[in-house]
Amino acid sequence: MAITRPRNLVTAESIIDLLSAINGPRFVTLTTKTEPALIGGNPFGKGNIRKVSRVNGIVNWDYGRSVQNQQEREGQGKTFQAEPRKWGTRLQGLPFVAHTGKDGVFHLYLELKVEKSLEYHYEDLNGQTIPNDDVTPWLRPAGKSRQTTEKKVLLRDYRMDRIIGIAYKGTTYVIEGNLTLVQDIAAIRS
Repeated sequence: MAITRPRNLVTAESIIDLLSAINGPRFVTLTTKTEPALIGGNPFGKGNIRKVSRVNGIVNWDYGRSVQNQQEREGQGKTFQAEPRKWGTRLQGLPFVAHTGKDGVFHLYLELKVEKSLEYHYEDLNGQTIPNDDVTPWLRPAGKSRQTTEKKVLLRDYRMDRIIGIAYKGTTYVIEGNLTLVQDIAAIRS
């Protein structure tokens, strides 16, 4: 018999309030639906597929300190110095990044230190699954890292309107305004 975690259907604003009240680094699990970065010439076209993923990570963390700690664990000393963000503004004391795009539209992002990718799949705009092997060759390669560590510290920024669920302290919060298909609800049930 499977154990079901409690679920709460909440607004994006209440999740922002919840995350804003967290003091210090804390583990969360996100269920997200994002647009993967694909290279040109892909057979899917721009904006026609989504990546649905569940990731475990830490909010309210310090990127530079995390890389230095990883260097120290690997016997390198602490030599890493984080550069300023290339885009967006990290909101002091909060796990968020504010950014106004070239189109003038403001978005809020949740900054996460990814600890583990739990699962993911790709789907078309109708919620039909696309085999991962069909998408992988078309993914844009990751940029070059300045980290000298063997185990990379993964920083990911998730746009708040792309997060469909957050599990924190034993409760799964489903963000009602971010659900677009019945499949979104099914993705959170895992």
